[in-house]
Order: sequence, then C-alpha cells, then structure tokens
Amino acid sequence: MSDYQSQEFRAMVVKTAGKIEPDDLKNLKSLCKDCIGQRDLSKITSAIELFDEIEKKKKLNPNDVSFLIYLLEIGCKNGPMLLPDVQLYRNKWSSAQGLSEEKRQIAQYISNNLGRCWKNALRFTGLPDEQIDILVEDNPGKTQESIYKGFCKCFSDPTINASVENVLEALEKAGMKKLADEIKKCHYN
Repeated sequence: MSDYQSQEFRAMVVKTAGKIEPDDLKNLKSLCKDCIGQRDLSKITSAIELFDEIEKKKKLNPNDVSFLIYLLEIGCKNGPMLLPDVQLYRNKWSSAQGLSEEKRQIAQYISNNLGRCWKNALRFTGLPDEQIDILVEDNPGKTQESIYKGFCKCFSDPTINASVENVLEALEKAGMKKLADEIKKCHYN
C-alpha cells in the first residue's frame, strides 16, 4: 500500500466521521458490539474514535472499507449521503491493484469459467458474506465482474491473504475440482 493510499484512506475516514450525527453514533456503536467490547464502546464519544477502534480490530483498513459501508447503510439515517465518498475511495483503490500478473490471470480465468457456485468458492477462501453481498450490489447483473473482483480481493486483502493454493482448495471444496486442475495445468506446468 502506498503512502498516498494511506493518506486518502485517513482523509476519507475523517471526513465521513465528521458527518456522523450523535444519534447515529449510538446506532453504530450498537452494531459494533460483536467486535468491540462493551467497556471499550462505553469510552467512545465520537465517530472518529469508533472508526479508529474498528480499525484496531482489523474490520477497517485501506484495502477493505466494506464494514464501514455496512455500518453507514444500516446505522445512519443519512447513510446514503455518506456512502459516495467511501464508495469512491473503494473504487479508486480496487482490490486488483498491486496483484501479480499471475494472480490477476487466475482471477480472470476463474471469472470466465466459474458457474453458480462462485459464492461458495469465495466463502471457502475466507471472504465474509457481507463482502460477497457488496460485490453483488456493486456489480448488478455482472456476475463475471463480481467473481473477478472477489478473487482479486481474496488475493489482496491482508485479513484473508489467500495464496493460489488456498484458492485452488476453495474451488475444489466448492465442487470445481476440474477448474482447479485446469488452473494447475496452465499455471504450474
């Protein structure tokens, strides 16, 4: 990750936090009970403090703003007004950036050949359901694009950190052994 990306991430988080209303902060804190302990939540008095704590819990980082989008959609009355800045940031720093050519090619090959079980294959890599749902929302009617972006995310997201071998195992678990074997043959022979 570049310093520029990190600076843009911080600016987006600060700008978004500055627009959170006090009533919305209560809702956001309530949505974070599973990832932040009650004692820590009770000390939080501002949205920026909440976002910093979410970041410490590895639910928010410059490569993954999906949890922040979820919180804004569910917990803020003016969530739709806050989403464009976050989505613009996410689109600019897409998950394919920084990937090796080999991993991009594998993600492309999978997206061209994976059928209905694509969501299960992504789940087996460790990609959370809420991130899969965001892929679907962001790419309506574009299944191939959702698959491509999903596998790029699996490769690039530090919380998942999927290797090619992990992705091939996920394909096999999802019933796509033939596809996994084709990738092995193309990329390892």
